Amino acid sequence: MSASWWSRTLGVAGVVCVLTAPVRAQGRVPMVDSASTERCAPAGSAMCVGIELVATRDSLDRLLARHHARLVPLLDSAFATDEQWRWRLRGAVTGLDSAWRAWRAKDCELAGAMTGAGGSWPSTWAVSCEVTETRRRVTVVRAAERCLRTAVRARDPDAGADACLTRLRLLRASPP
Repeated sequence: MSASWWSRTLGVAGVVCVLTAPVRAQGRVPMVDSASTERCAPAGSAMCVGIELVATRDSLDRLLARHHARLVPLLDSAFATDEQWRWRLRGAVTGLDSAWRAWRAKDCELAGAMTGAGGSWPSTWAVSCEVTETRRRVTVVRAAERCLRTAVRARDPDAGADACLTRLRLLRASPP
């Protein structure tokens, strides 16, 4: 195998380790169970790194689902005008979550394919991208949740609940 292949492979493994290190260091997200580690050989291979990343992504997906589940009921309290509007908001926020998950899968698949890596590495890179994007989305949904809680406590229709939901939008137009 050529030196450039080895340097690219080791570089990819190093970047993946760096990308997952903050989550492991925080201790909030379990990386892998001992059974999957024992089945994983050789260490540092695309398969092993991918197994760790999938476990991290799945854990982050569960965390995101919990925050999203807490966000949706807040809509009723923050936007207490009429039932039809609240129903429409709940549907839009729930639909946006589904759309975000579909976007993440396609966008990260493209990111993995664009690496030009061989073997299983494109899939590993795709999952690494999913971990990164899910971390970002958890941050956005948490911020929207906190914002809505503040708006609900203020009991003021002009407390900025609209701005809370704007954070959730996937593509926001920049102001002129």
